[in-house]
Amino acid sequence: MKREVRIGVIQIDTVIGDKKANVEKGIQQIQEAARQGAQIVALPELFTTGYSQVILKDRLYDLAEPVDGPFMSLLAEAARDNGVYLIVGFVESRGVTGVIYNSAAFFGPDGKLIGCHAKIHLFSTERYWFRAGNEHHVYNTDLGKISVIICFDMGFPEVGRLLALRGAEIVFVPSAWMIEDLDLWTHNLHGQATANLLYMVGVNRVGWEGDLHLFGGSKIVAPRGRTVAEAPHDQECILVETIDLNEILKARKVVRHIADRRPELYAEILK
Repeated sequence: MKREVRIGVIQIDTVIGDKKANVEKGIQQIQEAARQGAQIVALPELFTTGYSQVILKDRLYDLAEPVDGPFMSLLAEAARDNGVYLIVGFVESRGVTGVIYNSAAFFGPDGKLIGCHAKIHLFSTERYWFRAGNEHHVYNTDLGKISVIICFDMGFPEVGRLLALRGAEIVFVPSAWMIEDLDLWTHNLHGQATANLLYMVGVNRVGWEGDLHLFGGSKIVAPRGRTVAEAPHDQECILVETIDLNEILKARKVVRHIADRRPELYAEILK
């Protein structure tokens, strides 16, 4: 029996610093993805505000909100109104003045918060603005075991392996990935899917923020690295595709990357 999940990836441009415009646009895209049958929908990294710290600077603190803040609540309502799971990147405040996170919230189809991931591995200038997270989560849902990491998190092999060991079946990666690192986008998505024999879903921004070129190329990658679906570069689109989680079991019976580990030989990794 198949274990099918219909995934909706929203590859979208944003207006830098305009949460109202971005959220309104995002809600329309969520509605369309749901109309196409998506059960779980994902938006990119820092979707509500745009990404560039060079442009936003101290405005990031004003744009931050808690996960139950006014604009995030609108997105939670959109999840509920359309009956979908929803993943969305935003600037998170946790109530401590001057401390913000690059986070991704995960809402259920009832609009309730399932969890929130704060980016663990901060890239380049992010470390000057954001506090790093320190937790990896795997969420048990009606659709399967789902994890969320953000952009640069995907570049660390240890992350994918840890999530696989915790039972993750689908790893969503909301991102603002720049064209200069297109090679790493491809290698990381396919490498993590192949090494850990699970589904990787890269959800990339599209558009320009100053000199920063965010190229899109969102994709769904199956265990063993097969491309299930891929969005074009440099244009907005909604990618909706059905996957079968039983492909994970089939792959792991043949390629025993998990079962045949020898952790007693890997102590150096922990140093």
